[in-house]
Amino acid sequence: MKRLKIVHVLASNKYSGAENVVLTIMKNIKDVDCIYLSPKGEIEDRLNQEGVAYYGIDKLNYVNLKKAIKEIKPDVIHAHDFLASAYSSLVSKGKIPVISHIHNNPPFITSYGIFSILYYITCKNYNKILTVSDSVMDEYVFGDKLKYKSLVVGNPFDAQYIRYKADHAELMNQSDIIYLGRLTEQKNPFVFLDIIQDLKHKIPNLKVSMVGAGELESEVRKKIHDYELDSTITMYGFQENPYGLLKNSKVLCIPSKWEGFGLVAIEALSLGKPVVASNVGGLKNIINDECGFVGDNQEGLEKALCELLTDESIYTKKSNSALKRVKIYDNVDTYCKQLLDIYYECVK
Repeated sequence: MKRLKIVHVLASNKYSGAENVVLTIMKNIKDVDCIYLSPKGEIEDRLNQEGVAYYGIDKLNYVNLKKAIKEIKPDVIHAHDFLASAYSSLVSKGKIPVISHIHNNPPFITSYGIFSILYYITCKNYNKILTVSDSVMDEYVFGDKLKYKSLVVGNPFDAQYIRYKADHAELMNQSDIIYLGRLTEQKNPFVFLDIIQDLKHKIPNLKVSMVGAGELESEVRKKIHDYELDSTITMYGFQENPYGLLKNSKVLCIPSKWEGFGLVAIEALSLGKPVVASNVGGLKNIINDECGFVGDNQEGLEKALCELLTDESIYTKKSNSALKRVKIYDNVDTYCKQLLDIYYECVK
């Protein structure tokens, strides 16, 4: 059987959830040659560390991508999220199989608008649409028309690898609650700070970690100061290996406005950490009452966090359940085998 060449196309030059998934695929999938293609930037350091093949472009646009694809000559274009998928569709023109892999469900997919319509127009050139959860096509206004070529694949996950990273992290500081994600509108850091301000009155010695960077960082720092939480919250910025901090925190809080999957929730479960999260996207499927809590409002999240931090029996029960729950997501080998089958199906 021919050894395939796969190019993974991404629009971002930073390292986050989708980028993490692509690296996991590239490191674990067998019998194919993979190339990571994205704009040049911060991601390059991480790719060099991982030792994966990389093709950098100045900016993701039609001209740059067309030139890159002409040089790489891939058997399959595996495009990640909406923008990369759209450009890949235009460049391919049906001559090279394209897989559109949607990792997120941003608000624009829920209504008729220029971006939701443009993606739908390009869908005719996709051999397959992969999504991380049912919520993506359920929320997409054209989702019903695309389900015949879409498939929910979740995310590849290796629990043993996360535990290894946690045990070998440089930062091991302890905290009660950890926020682990980008400081962006999607991740809702301001609501997280509102929650911590209220909890501080109930748990005076509360210790909180915030791990991540983003365009809202200066505003987040200002709000921490305005709320007089400087001695309560420690900000660590972006960390290549945040799992030591996660392992030494009691609870992960995810107050996101939207999520496609919620990979960080599974990472927390693999370390025995209960998760308190918004009832959005894939989070509502990952987290249940046995290993955490999903809620529709700030009050519910606050109550769940307070209960976990003040009732040791409840915390122990949910921590043990977290370790059991994660077993159903520990799937990296079967995930990559499924993806390999999809690649060969596309080239046929």
